[in-house]
Amino acid sequence: MVYNDKILSSKDSFDILDNFGYLSESYTTPEMVTIRYSNRTDQNMIQLESMIEYTIFNGINDVEEAIQKICESNKIDENISFCVNETSLYADEVMLETVNLLKENQYRVNIMPILRSSVYYTKLQEALELDDDCIDYDTSDNLIFYVNESISDNFNAVKEKVGNLYDSAKDNLTTNIAKIKEGREALANKYAAIKQTISEKMEAAKRTTGEAKVKLLQQINKLKEAATNIKNKLKSFTNKEGTN
Repeated sequence: MVYNDKILSSKDSFDILDNFGYLSESYTTPEMVTIRYSNRTDQNMIQLESMIEYTIFNGINDVEEAIQKICESNKIDENISFCVNETSLYADEVMLETVNLLKENQYRVNIMPILRSSVYYTKLQEALELDDDCIDYDTSDNLIFYVNESISDNFNAVKEKVGNLYDSAKDNLTTNIAKIKEGREALANKYAAIKQTISEKMEAAKRTTGEAKVKLLQQINKLKEAATNIKNKLKSFTNKEGTN
């Protein structure tokens, strides 16, 4: 059925969704793994997050086997490299270990920085602008709010709610794990946004003098402290998650 504006306006959104087909497969086949082509390196780049989902779904433990299947199925030679989102490396230790393994096997891994259009990047810039007159991190209320906003620091409360794994309902456990994962990913995005901004301001500081340079150096110091706070939160998430 083809829907026009009149039909859509007269139907409930839940009814409309019922008439669409859902894609039941995710990364079930190697053809569905994301591959990008780089003009700069004249290579095909396998998106690492996509490949890992494919290997997990199919129970493949050998990276070389996964690469071979992906290349064969997508009809590309094995002169490939990889790309990975920077935030994935902060949020997932397995991803970082995989990158190290690939580099040990002489594969090039290209790290993709956070986009400036990301809400985490734009919100950080807004916080810095609002705190423009604040000379340090402790007086930068908006930057502090950015660091702490919507982050589940009450990990002990989560653990208490989960309680004994054998006595907790499975759906409650799944929900809590999802919240922890979401919080860790948010922290990873914020950390990447702060690192990107520090790098940009350091480059700008090299080209300026006087009061403008002093202002930039103050912002860099504030951002470094914010980065340290988020890094500690990420470590706390990882350590406590491992105790469950």
